[in-house]
Amino acid sequence: MKLRCKNADVLSTEDQVATNGDDDVEPYRFVYLNNPLENAKLKYIGNTITTSRYTLFSFLPKVLWYQFSKLANAYFLMISVMQCIKRISNTDGFPASLPALTIIVLIDMVFIAMEDYRRHTSDRKTNDIPVHRFDAANGIFEERPSRSLVVGDIIKIFNREVIPADCVILGAFEQNPDQPRGICYVETKSLDGETNLKMRQGVECVYTTLRSDADLAHLHGHVECEVPNNSIHHFNGTLALGSSHNECIGANSILLRGCTIRNTEFVFGLVVNTGRDTKIMMASLNKDTVKWSNMELRLNRQILYIVALMIVLCVTGASIGTKWNLKNLSLDRNEKAWDRVLTSPTENYFMLCLYYFLLLNSFIPVSLYVSMTSVKFIQAYFMNADVKMYHPDTDTPCQVRTMALNEELGQINYVFTDKTGTLTCNVMEFRKCSIRGISYGVGDTEVGLAAKMRQNVAYDPAHASQTRPVVAPFVNFQDDSIFEASTCPHLALFWEHLAVCHTVMPESASDGTLRLSASSPDEQALVAAAACFGHSFYARSPGEALVQTPSGAVTYKILDVLEFNSTRKRMSVVAEKPDGSLALLCKGADTVIYERLADTSDAAVLRVRDQTLEHMETFASEGLRTLVIAHAVVDRAKYTAWSAEYKKASNNMAEIEKRRRGDPNQIDALMDAMETDLEVLGATAIEDKLQSGVPDAIAKLRDASIKVWMLTGDKEETAINIGFACQLLHMDMDMVVISGNNHHDIDQIVATLEKHQPTTMTDKTTDKALVVDGETLGLALLHCPALLLNVAKQCAAVIACRVSPAQKAELVTLVKDNVRGSITLAIGDGANDVSMIQAAHVGIGISGQEGMQAANSSDYSIAQFRFLIRLLFVHGRWNYVRMSTLILYIFYKNVMMNMTQYAFMAYSGFSGQKFFLEWGLQGYNLVFTALPIVLVGALDQDVPDYLCEAFPKLYSVGQLNRKFNGIVVGRWILACVWESAVICIFTIYGLKLDNASVPMWTFGACAFTIVILVVNLKLMLNQHLHTVWHGLVYVASIGLWWVLAAVVSSSTFSFFWRNAFSLVKGHGFWLLVPVALVAALARDVYWKGFLRNFNPSYANLAQEVHCFHLADRAAYLLQYPPPSMFASRGDVESSPHPVLDSPAHLHHRMSVRGVAFSYDAETVMAQSFLATQHPEVRPGPGLQVSFKRHASIGSLAFQQDEPYVASPH
Repeated sequence: MKLRCKNADVLSTEDQVATNGDDDVEPYRFVYLNNPLENAKLKYIGNTITTSRYTLFSFLPKVLWYQFSKLANAYFLMISVMQCIKRISNTDGFPASLPALTIIVLIDMVFIAMEDYRRHTSDRKTNDIPVHRFDAANGIFEERPSRSLVVGDIIKIFNREVIPADCVILGAFEQNPDQPRGICYVETKSLDGETNLKMRQGVECVYTTLRSDADLAHLHGHVECEVPNNSIHHFNGTLALGSSHNECIGANSILLRGCTIRNTEFVFGLVVNTGRDTKIMMASLNKDTVKWSNMELRLNRQILYIVALMIVLCVTGASIGTKWNLKNLSLDRNEKAWDRVLTSPTENYFMLCLYYFLLLNSFIPVSLYVSMTSVKFIQAYFMNADVKMYHPDTDTPCQVRTMALNEELGQINYVFTDKTGTLTCNVMEFRKCSIRGISYGVGDTEVGLAAKMRQNVAYDPAHASQTRPVVAPFVNFQDDSIFEASTCPHLALFWEHLAVCHTVMPESASDGTLRLSASSPDEQALVAAAACFGHSFYARSPGEALVQTPSGAVTYKILDVLEFNSTRKRMSVVAEKPDGSLALLCKGADTVIYERLADTSDAAVLRVRDQTLEHMETFASEGLRTLVIAHAVVDRAKYTAWSAEYKKASNNMAEIEKRRRGDPNQIDALMDAMETDLEVLGATAIEDKLQSGVPDAIAKLRDASIKVWMLTGDKEETAINIGFACQLLHMDMDMVVISGNNHHDIDQIVATLEKHQPTTMTDKTTDKALVVDGETLGLALLHCPALLLNVAKQCAAVIACRVSPAQKAELVTLVKDNVRGSITLAIGDGANDVSMIQAAHVGIGISGQEGMQAANSSDYSIAQFRFLIRLLFVHGRWNYVRMSTLILYIFYKNVMMNMTQYAFMAYSGFSGQKFFLEWGLQGYNLVFTALPIVLVGALDQDVPDYLCEAFPKLYSVGQLNRKFNGIVVGRWILACVWESAVICIFTIYGLKLDNASVPMWTFGACAFTIVILVVNLKLMLNQHLHTVWHGLVYVASIGLWWVLAAVVSSSTFSFFWRNAFSLVKGHGFWLLVPVALVAALARDVYWKGFLRNFNPSYANLAQEVHCFHLADRAAYLLQYPPPSMFASRGDVESSPHPVLDSPAHLHHRMSVRGVAFSYDAETVMAQSFLATQHPEVRPGPGLQVSFKRHASIGSLAFQQDEPYVASPH
């Protein structure tokens, strides 16, 4: 069932909940006002948020299931069971592998418990946030933790507080209680990534009756609304208050969890959804999943191969052993060893197979997973403690939340990133402008500097340093010439325009200061720039804007505001100036403003227009966001007639609905009629302040053949501008834009995709960018996902704008599941990014302005996007190389030890006789060879960090999986065969040099000693960082074998009694050991030397640069054709990295600059109304007002004391 009523939002098809035939799904929900007993009967869930994976009761069963889903642990559990069967046991029925397995599983469980404890701590902080809940019995609000909220509670949310649950707005603070409007503003950047404020209005039948908190107790009725769903843009319900008629509730009357109240002293809300039923949680698809790294999945396959090898050896040994027994043994009691023969050769064969299987069981290393976990724990510690990933401004270090994915960080080839708060700081700065054909502003942006470097254009900072900078919040302007021309009337008109043409709202803070809340961060920068140059907007009264000018305070009457939307790409204000004249002030994209300019043949006017366009091209090439500033004189009689028609259309619900649907309507038509005969005043250039180091970080990611896709809930124009600013896009790209504005059905979408589809399967990635919005993306994912992916893979850059959290996750999953070999990483900072963070192989959360939900749900959290480079290129790469070495070495040492024993069995007629004592075998993995590899796995550095960051090609070692694959594993296994044969043969024949009878256990002790020495020396040959600690660990591990051997030799109950002492006394032992070591490892030494000299890897060259202190010439010595920024995984291209074109080559690419305003379509009309009808807020007379940055990014503040802006005015 779906509720329908006039003016209520309609759910999209995917958001509807099917209820037919399913009695357990509620078709709708009832929420009762001030009736907790009725609400309790409905048994809605609480408001507790859980990102942890285990509880006290589920921990043991879940972790045990997880542990024994690891193939190696399941294997050793089976071995322990088999060892209890005495008939085939080589341990006399004792499960010798069980103690080691138990210790290993317990250690792993401790690490898992520590990780989950951190999640519980973060959840506790979130759930303990205080909220104000209404106590109907006493008529007051009481403070309670957020987790205590239930459906039906009435809460009071104060200005700048985060909304704790989905609520219906009952009322808001009213500056004029006699004329209640129930209006509040919310900031939704944690939900959809947008920084603009959105207006919300309560239910009229409620807010008109509220005069005080106590009035809430008299509310009785119920809300009937949709079931919880993940549609953050829709809501459907009705409110029945007492016996009055039902009133519809739409999305404009809902406050969603995670948003922030702004510009309103307080709001009353009725809780309708809590906890995981809130829209943001459902949109985030918060799944309780355990991620497995790509290396762990490959590891399971390699374990299967090694098990297969072990089975082959068992079958071979059993077959040859059975044949040997049939040939050499007899049942005749007069023959030797008659009791060793079984009556049935078949039974003999199967028993030998099982016996061999248990004898060779340590082919699969019991210490593998505990070594991996220990190493990852130490790696995580150093990652957390890395001061180069510490952000002092917010006191935020890197935090590892899922250390199981440490090595996965070294294999990434797709990065999906959010925009707001991830790439940007949510701060705009006014940098340059063009006024009447003259360009003002010097200095280079980050994008401009990067373009000059790529074009080999020298940067001369002398010119900029000679100018007087104007530095204020949201302004970073340099150019003395603008001060020299300050008396020019055109400049005054320009700054007047910026000070008046906006919808900025004054906001009174509790400390007496005034903050300006802007619907667009661009408007903040424009208003701040006007203030810096003598035109300070400081207050708004009903229908008026108050501006402090160099000649004094003046008042402009704001008659109408023609708001911005993505179709209009402009906004206008009809204002009456102090001299009584009417003017239309308009700003917007050049494509739409220039269409509305007055016809003229005046050469001077045409020259100004052309020069303004040229200046905008130059600004755009530097990655700046541009707007045309235009005005027109309005005839009063014409305005009077137009105003009547416009107000009539604006109050017509049919026209409003048409406009909301995007259909032709009178409102837009009348706006177009007013915005004509314009004249250009100039243009502005605003830098969307990126986080420090973002362009360089993205450039390095692309140089490492990592594709970067930007997924954002923001507008198309904003997303494109950010793409240029962070160098994801450049002006020479062929822009493929697929949006709802130009693609109205799936046929048009398919046609465009097919047009840009590669003609052959071998086509390389082209210099093309794909921009798609949420509407068309939804259709493409439903009808032609393969075609969409095929085109997107060939694009240099992909930007998806206006996408929902679920669509972000779908895009990540599309690549993850359908691009072979892809390893995906998703990075974001808001709750709207949680779904894609959890969908990707690796999720990175930015601990930033939008709360901690993304960070809490991520695998790793960092404070700034630029730290991603060090996280991937340094720690990720190191960890991949380290874990590859660790796994290969642990495989190697176990296979080598068993192959040595197998060689002795072959020498002894495949009898199945043990060569090594059981205590030696059990201590081999846990004591004698355990610590060195843990130290190497945690600390080894094949290339120093500064080279890893400077040369992205080094990262390809993980992308191509060069260190851990079937071929590499096969080479190590073949090395085991050679070295084990050498050890066995040298031991058997070497000890005979003493011409004495040598006991079998002495042979075993000698061979075991050489095995321990060989595997430790082998590790030394394959590690890169050597320290004193490494040396001490090697000495301790090898020395411990001799200590334990001496202890066991002293026991009269041991087969090894006195064997250690007799072994070291023999001359053959001391001659045998060095010769065997050289014979076993000489091949490795010579092969490594050959490769380094005649076929060095890129890492070998980097090592030489570091070792021979050639860092100053590294760029020359490590010169290579860099991988294309568009290359597929590991595919190295010869084409250089593209650069931004010079302004001379830019020809009217106005359509890709656009307008960067971020307005909410459902808010701006009411916001415009408030701009003309807002209660008066103004400071005392004669007080100087200046801008000052506040803790909340995205706001301006007024101070009534110290001047902040250094300007002549």
